[in-house]
Amino acid sequence: MNGLLITTNKILKYIGYRSRQFLSFPNSILPQSSVLSPRYFYIPVLLIVALGVLPLSAAYAASVDLEWDPNTEPELAGYKVYWGTSGGNYASSKDVGKTTACTVTGLDEGKTYYFAATAYDGSNNESGYSNQISYTVPYSDTDGDGVPDYQDAFPSNPAETVDTDGDGIGNNADPDDDNDQMPDDWEIQYGLDPLTDDAAEDADLDGISNLDEFLADTDPIVPKGNSAPDSPALISPSDQKPVSLTPVLQTDDFYDPDFGDFHSETQWQVTRQADNVCVLNVTSPNSLNTLQVPKAVLKQNTRYAWKAKFFDSHGAASDWSEP
Repeated sequence: MNGLLITTNKILKYIGYRSRQFLSFPNSILPQSSVLSPRYFYIPVLLIVALGVLPLSAAYAASVDLEWDPNTEPELAGYKVYWGTSGGNYASSKDVGKTTACTVTGLDEGKTYYFAATAYDGSNNESGYSNQISYTVPYSDTDGDGVPDYQDAFPSNPAETVDTDGDGIGNNADPDDDNDQMPDDWEIQYGLDPLTDDAAEDADLDGISNLDEFLADTDPIVPKGNSAPDSPALISPSDQKPVSLTPVLQTDDFYDPDFGDFHSETQWQVTRQADNVCVLNVTSPNSLNTLQVPKAVLKQNTRYAWKAKFFDSHGAASDWSEP
C-alpha cells in the first residue's frame, strides 16, 4: 500500500443509552462527506438493560451503542473505537474488527463521554479520527419522579423521595418526619421545624420543653403566664367618614402588661360590608401602627369595615379591635 492511509469514510450515526426503560431516537441525517451523500436512517427503539449497580453512592454502570457507515476500500482490515471524558482526548479504545457497530460498557451516569472511530488496514496503517460525537449519560430514575435514584430514598416509589428520620417511612406518609414525638402538623402550626428533632428545646424559654408543651396541649411559643397585649384602638379613618381608595389605617400604640414584651406584628383586615367579604388581610412586622391600603383593593361608592390585632414578641395575640 506504499504507506497510504485508508480514507476515513465512516460517520458515527447514533448513541443509545442502556438503562431500565425504553429509549426512542428520532431519524437522523448523515452529514455529507467526500464519498457519502446525505441519507436518512431510521434509528430503532433500543431496549435498555441495567448492567449492574456499583455499591453505595457510586453511579450505575451504563452502556452506549455506536454505529457508523462502512468503508469501501478493499484494504480495510477493521475499525477502532476511541472514547474518553474530554473532547479529543481518548483514554480508552477498542478494536472491533470489521463490524460497523459497537457497544461501549462501564460508563458512569452523569458523565459526558466523547467518541470517535478510525479505520486500519492489514499493515496497521490507521486513518485519522472520524467526526467526534458526545453523549451525557443520564442518571437513572426508576420511578420517574424526577429525582435520580442515587438521591432518592425510595427509588421504586414515585410518591416518596425522602426519609428524614430513617424509619423506612417516606416523609409524605410519615406524620412525624423527625421522629421527635411531636406531629409535623403541630410543629408547623407553631413555627417549629418538622425536620429537626427539637423536642428538648424550649422555644418560648419558659422552662418547659417543646415536647412537654405538646403533651400538655399548651402553646410552645408563648411562655407560661405570658399575658396577651391590649387590643388596639382604631384612630383613623373614623366611622362613616369618606376616604380615598388608598387610605392610611392608623391604630394607637402597643401596650403589653409583661415587662420586656414588645410589639412584633400587626394583623390588618378590611371587609366589604355588603357581603362581609374580606378584601384585605395583611400581617406585617413593619406596618405596626399604620398601613396604607394598596391600590385596586377598594372600589368607589362601597362601604367597608376595618379592624386590627396586635402580636407581642412571644407571638401572643390581642383581641381584635372594637369596631
